[in-house]
Amino acid sequence: MRKVLVGVLAAVASMLFVPSAAYAGNSSAACSTEGRCGAYVTFDDHGEHLEAYDTEPDGHGVYVKYKRSDAPNDGEFTHRDGAGTWYDHNMSMPEGATIRFKVCRIDGSYIHNCSVWTEGTA
Repeated sequence: MRKVLVGVLAAVASMLFVPSAAYAGNSSAACSTEGRCGAYVTFDDHGEHLEAYDTEPDGHGVYVKYKRSDAPNDGEFTHRDGAGTWYDHNMSMPEGATIRFKVCRIDGSYIHNCSVWTEGTA
C-alpha cells in the first residue's frame, strides 16, 4: 500500500511542477514626428509598462493613445511635467495580450506630430 501511495504522489507532483513554456513578449517604442523626437514612448513587456518621455525643452507635453487586446476601450494619458522627465503608466496586462500605441506632442488640447501606431506584446 505504501509503494502505491508513493507512486501516486510522485505522479501528481510531476504533473504539478512541470515548468510551462515561457511566453516571449515584445517590447517596442515610438517617437513623435516633428524631427527631433520631442515625445518618446516605450512599451516594456516585462511588467507591461508604457513609459512616456519629454525630451525637448519646448513647452510641449506628451500625449499617448493606446488600444489593448484585453480591454474593451481605448486609453490615453498626457504627461506635462517638462523636458527631461518621464511618466510610467503601469498597464497590468496578461501574457500574450497585445497593445497598439502612438505618441504625440500636445499644446493645451491641440494634439500634433503623432507617430505611427506601434505594437507590443505582454
